[in-house]
Amino acid sequence: MQRHIGTYGKTKEIYKQYKKSKNPKQFYNENAKAITDYESAKLYFDENGYGFGGEKKFPTIKELREEYAKYDADKNKLWSEYHANKKSDKEIDTVVANVNVLLNLKDTMNLDISAKNVESKNNKNQKTHKKSEPDL
Repeated sequence: MQRHIGTYGKTKEIYKQYKKSKNPKQFYNENAKAITDYESAKLYFDENGYGFGGEKKFPTIKELREEYAKYDADKNKLWSEYHANKKSDKEIDTVVANVNVLLNLKDTMNLDISAKNVESKNNKNQKTHKKSEPDL
């Protein structure tokens, strides 16, 4: 909005000269950027109900700056919340990863213990089989 107001103010006189010009094509070619900027600002105001015949009057620069400051404060607050949530999510991801590592180690240890138990049972069975065989 501020940009459109500034553009409108800066290019209004050039546009008036363009409309009064005896050779509008040449004037347009020489001032094409200013004229198109004016027309886009005017279009913005017309579409949003500002200006001549519109239901809204133009806000003052002071009102625009106050509104901008409010939005900027809201943005900063939300940005802080975003970073806090991002940090919290990272901590949660770290905890989940640590728990997964611990659970995987625990499962591995259980498998190792189970494998050792199976091996020791096999060793006992082999020893008992050897004892039951007669000596030659």
